[in-house]
Amino acid sequence: MLSGLWVAGKIMSLLQRYVLAELLRVFALLLAGLTVLLVFVGVAGEVSKFGLGPYEIAKILPFIVPSLMPFTIPATLLLTVCLVYGRMSGDQEITAVKAAGINVLSLLWPSFLLGLVLSVATLILTDQFIPWARSNIENIITLAMEDIFLSRLRAHNQVTDPTHGIAITVLRVEGKTLIKPIFRYTSPGGGTITIQAHEAQLDFDLPRQQVLLDLRGCHISAPGGATMWVEH
Repeated sequence: MLSGLWVAGKIMSLLQRYVLAELLRVFALLLAGLTVLLVFVGVAGEVSKFGLGPYEIAKILPFIVPSLMPFTIPATLLLTVCLVYGRMSGDQEITAVKAAGINVLSLLWPSFLLGLVLSVATLILTDQFIPWARSNIENIITLAMEDIFLSRLRAHNQVTDPTHGIAITVLRVEGKTLIKPIFRYTSPGGGTITIQAHEAQLDFDLPRQQVLLDLRGCHISAPGGATMWVEH
């Protein structure tokens, strides 16, 4: 009697390890495929709108991929369970387990264990990792936007944005300092404000979608002939 119970316990343990191995294998494959699809079809396309190149995207990917896990893990786990147990049912493995006198519900314990572990991992990612990853992504994009903007100014001595009515010309660029910059802003009503400065420095605040200007020796010309001189 004891020998029979021991054999049944060993068989159940082997079956549970088998099911767990199948769940992990299918889960890993599906998670990798879904993550790659989301990154290269969705996220990479959105990031490229900022004008980022492959180098900047490669720097962002280590932060983007784990940030997607709280969204991809639940869907992947559900699909994994359906595929694994559906295949076992289709191959008559569930019927064989019943015929051996083993409780079929015992085969569900590997999925419960995997779900518990992934739930804890998702909670940790959401609470600890994602805020840190987003901060790093914003820093990388901000630095890249600054580099792209300053590179265009160095190459062409001017940058224009007709959509927002902004035009910037400079004599030259030294590091992050603009020498003899001229800023022109044309409002939708047609009035133009011109700002001429001896030097200027720009800081990009991407989360707030702002560009902060630090001007030195600033002369402002407003519509209607009004002028102002500001010495910083």
